[in-house]
Amino acid sequence: MAEQLRAGGADEAVIEQFVERELQGCEEFEVYKDNWDVVSIFLRLRTQWQIVLSDGHGKRWEGLRYESVERYLTLMDVPDIKGTFVLLQIMESAAMSVLNARRGK
Repeated sequence: MAEQLRAGGADEAVIEQFVERELQGCEEFEVYKDNWDVVSIFLRLRTQWQIVLSDGHGKRWEGLRYESVERYLTLMDVPDIKGTFVLLQIMESAAMSVLNARRGK
């Protein structure tokens, strides 16, 4: 996730704070005002996950249904659909890592 934050242009201090919280297992996180819109969109898309059931292994999170994401962004008249989509993919990747890691527990 740190590499994705760097790729997204996050400040190094923010990345270090994120890594520290990850190591401590912290559940709380701060959302900067500049990121609030995309976080809100990501949360609204919570019903648009592709989930696959596998025998003996529970469910596996495959990712968001991109056709639904595109439709939602268009319907909501999001000004920068491409930029928002890229940010959603970063969040999706991080979420899949956490969700799929829980499968083995």
